[in-house]
Amino acid sequence: MDKEFDTGVIILAVRNPLDVFVSFFQMIASQTHTQTIKEPINVDEIGQFWNEFFESDVRMWVEWHDFWMEKVKTSAVPIYFFRFEDLLLQPEQILKQMFRLILGKKDLDGTIIEQRIKDTISEG
Repeated sequence: MDKEFDTGVIILAVRNPLDVFVSFFQMIASQTHTQTIKEPINVDEIGQFWNEFFESDVRMWVEWHDFWMEKVKTSAVPIYFFRFEDLLLQPEQILKQMFRLILGKKDLDGTIIEQRIKDTISEG
């Protein structure tokens, strides 16, 4: 958060923090992005690590969100927040909103980017 640079627009994906905390803990514990540990994270020795991790991660999450909420108040640069879960549920709507901001357009109808969005969604 301390490395600023010039930009014309800021795009921020946010995600349900409860999903983030568990996912991030699993990544750290398994040292992979694709596997999970087999043991329950809330019991025995792992539970102790989970509790410490959770407390630390909650503090970082609050700091991150406070930072960006302050940016919304003070920045002249447009900031577009979208929820990751909404992107999964409504990809066309979210991507169109995002690209309208990026391109400075009120409407994407008939544009190449509209077609690319539709093609990408249809390909899964």
